Amino acid sequence: MKNLSNFKLNDEVATGFAEADDQTAKLDKISELEAVLAKYKKLGRPKSENPPTRQMTAYLSDDEMEFLAKEAKEKGISKNQILRNLITRQMNG
Repeated sequence: MKNLSNFKLNDEVATGFAEADDQTAKLDKISELEAVLAKYKKLGRPKSENPPTRQMTAYLSDDEMEFLAKEAKEKGISKNQILRNLITRQMNG
């Protein structure tokens, strides 16, 4: 027969009603958040956060790439965002 000494029996007869209600409320909140997360993953970003975009390829010199990399590292944002900021600044005058 297998050794059952590593199994521990629960001495508590029942969980209090308040504690059980708290646990149920926590589980309900967790499942609600999981449902929202699943919906968000399925749909992707909301349209308000995802403006229509077009894609293009740009060939940059080493100096231009170094500039983008340096700026991105200093500001803590992506190289693409640095380019977008420069273009936006140029468009707005």
